[in-house]
Amino acid sequence: MSKIIGLICEDRSDFQIFDEIFKKYVKPHNYKVKKFVANGCGKILSKCEAWIKDLCMNGCEYIIVAQDLDKNNLSKLRQELENKICRSTRKPSVVVIPTKEIEAWLLTDPKVLQSVFNLNRIPRVRNNPETIVDPKKEIDKLVQRHRTNNNVFYVHTTHNLKLIEKIKLPELRKCKSFLVLDNFMKNEFKRKKSK
Repeated sequence: MSKIIGLICEDRSDFQIFDEIFKKYVKPHNYKVKKFVANGCGKILSKCEAWIKDLCMNGCEYIIVAQDLDKNNLSKLRQELENKICRSTRKPSVVVIPTKEIEAWLLTDPKVLQSVFNLNRIPRVRNNPETIVDPKKEIDKLVQRHRTNNNVFYVHTTHNLKLIEKIKLPELRKCKSFLVLDNFMKNEFKRKKSK
């Protein structure tokens, strides 16, 4: 029987990234995802409790709330989201806050960037992509600098899924914010694989 994961995230691209990450821990036929996509970070704090209750009523066994850190204070944002979870459910839950944006996770393997965008060389990326102020802009800049075809542009709604499909777990684990999700998935699903 499939496990049902409840996911609250900012947008469809984030949902695709998380769904692809789940496949790195759980066989696709062994889980389903029910989701609320906030279309930005603003609604997550205000709607989170209601959405969690709805997900639980619809059979979700796990709850994951994901919001980019952007310019927020990490401990304050985490506490606010964890409080909303505690008031809404007792099911296994986790708050995932990518630093600064989830696109930092997509900068963990420069070889994947080269492959997806057919770049003329492997781009140089900081060892800790979470220190990049605007990861989306950084991906765009790297693609423009190293592209072999001037008609190739980074479009996050298209390319984020292509990138995350190819990035392996050891690379993602370079990001401290990813480790929260990594530990949750390993503990709850007990299946480790390096896809």
